[in-house]
Amino acid sequence: MLAQDGSVAIRLVKDPFCAQLIQYCGCPLISSSANIHGEPFPANFGQISSDIIKEVDYVVKHRQNEKSAGEPSVMIRLSKKGELIFVRN
Repeated sequence: MLAQDGSVAIRLVKDPFCAQLIQYCGCPLISSSANIHGEPFPANFGQISSDIIKEVDYVVKHRQNEKSAGEPSVMIRLSKKGELIFVRN
């Protein structure tokens, strides 16, 4: 899953459910972002664009009714030169 510039983004999850899911699977997971590139991240599930939701294979029924704003995960990008670039922290 390389970006057009050849980089790879890596999400460092904070949510215990996500961490347990990754541990259970025993391998990295690939997912879309919850926002369209360049647009603000959604503060909760209700703010995720229906365009995003209809394009994914599966949506986990976890914390979908929460209204409080969640903190976005840290995102880093690994450049073709092997440099780590913090996209969001």
